[in-house]
Amino acid sequence: MVSAPRLTGEDVLFVLSFSGRTSYLISNIEIAKKAGARIVSISPGGSVVASLADGSINLNAYRASTHPLIVPTGRAPMYVMLDVLFALLAQVRGRHAMNRMQGQSTWKRPFRQC
Repeated sequence: MVSAPRLTGEDVLFVLSFSGRTSYLISNIEIAKKAGARIVSISPGGSVVASLADGSINLNAYRASTHPLIVPTGRAPMYVMLDVLFALLAQVRGRHAMNRMQGQSTWKRPFRQC
């Protein structure tokens, strides 16, 4: 809640939500949207977080557990997906940096809508 109001229309907030319904996360998304930031989420499809996002990657891996010693392992797919997205972003940004050093301006949007 400290940094969300400082975002602008030039910023993108990347949100990871395992349940899609965490109240403080939803509040931060709303604050960031009011500040003009775009929101991208990895969250369960149809969740509050997904509905607030400008773009969402639906990952329905949430599993509730009523036993105090059993921790659901559904978070692993979210972390794998996050790792892949950051690797792809690093590749795109690396190519952009190389083009800039060579004096070319070939920057294009790195992601396409599916």
